[in-house]
Amino acid sequence: MLSKKAILTITTVVAIAAPLVPKTVNVNITAKEGTQITAKEGTRVEKSYTRVRTICELFESTVDSGRQVCKYKCKDGDNVIVSKVYYNSGAVCTKTIEETVKKTQR
Repeated sequence: MLSKKAILTITTVVAIAAPLVPKTVNVNITAKEGTQITAKEGTRVEKSYTRVRTICELFESTVDSGRQVCKYKCKDGDNVIVSKVYYNSGAVCTKTIEETVKKTQR
């Protein structure tokens, strides 16, 4: 079976060479008999979610290159971390904020 790198290389070569080949040339690519192309096992399926309004508490505050970065952990939702960036190093992070975050439906 071809690795991802080999498939990517072949695809790139075909994409570059395709405009150079005359329209009268016909190329057929076939797989061996019994070969199946399937999705990888364990492929992610998009989960449904709702948006909820929750309180988030400050857990980290840093000053980086003249910017104040405030990180908050939210109580409800999927334990989301929300970052607020202030472009003034003198800004003050509030202890709690109210945010709307995603909550996965189980």
